[in-house]
Amino acid sequence: MPATLSGSLVEDLLKGEMGYEGIVITDSMSMGAITLHYSVEEAALLAIEAGCDMILMPESFGRAYSAVINAVSEGRISEARIEESVRRILRAKMNMGN
Repeated sequence: MPATLSGSLVEDLLKGEMGYEGIVITDSMSMGAITLHYSVEEAALLAIEAGCDMILMPESFGRAYSAVINAVSEGRISEARIEESVRRILRAKMNMGN
C-alpha cells in the first residue's frame, strides 16, 4: 500500500509518534502506484481515512470530490474528520498572513 493511503504511516507514525501537526498533502494521486491498484474514488477516500488533508492531482478531480461528498453523506467519513483538515489548512493560512 502506498504511504499516502496508509493510516499506519500517516496517523500512527507521522502524526502520532512523530507529533506532526501540520497539513498532510498526498503525493500525486495520478502516479502508477495508485492508479494501477485503486479507483480515483477509493484512493481519495483511503487518503482521507489515512489522515491526509489535501489530495494532490487526482486523475479526475470531479470523481474524487464526489466520492468524498458521498462518503460523508453515507457516514463513511465524518464531517468532523473533514473539519479537522479544514482547521489545519485555515490555521496554516492564518499563520502565513493570508
